[in-house]
Amino acid sequence: MDFVRRDFRTPSSKAAGGPNEQLFFAKDGHLEFGPDDPDNPRDYSFGRNCYITAVAISLVMIATFASSALSGSFEGVSEDLHVSTEAAGLVTTLFLLGYCAGPFFWVPLSKILWPSLECGRRRTAIDWHCHWRVYRGTGTVHQ
Repeated sequence: MDFVRRDFRTPSSKAAGGPNEQLFFAKDGHLEFGPDDPDNPRDYSFGRNCYITAVAISLVMIATFASSALSGSFEGVSEDLHVSTEAAGLVTTLFLLGYCAGPFFWVPLSKILWPSLECGRRRTAIDWHCHWRVYRGTGTVHQ
């Protein structure tokens, strides 16, 4: 998968906006990418663009399916689990609450937990995605 490989900056590498880094501005005064900048999305290869597009599309499709998967079977779920239909509907409500309001909680938390890392939200997203996978995997195994 070399076509999607990227050089991620580490805390010991040259940070953006350093004293020796030249900044490039457009004619209207907006900051631009410099020539041959590896972070410029216009310079990505066709394979990397396809990969990023496929990942983004699959994430949207997964979230859409996950939020609506149980909506047609609330009655069956409530009968199997001996709960009310409203309690079965909490699955969708809590998913959407976490999906919509979660970033307001996790973004500041990523700055609190890992302030010295220059990876931003990536570390938080990866860690919590791993926790979610373990949680989902244990639920699947126990059925």
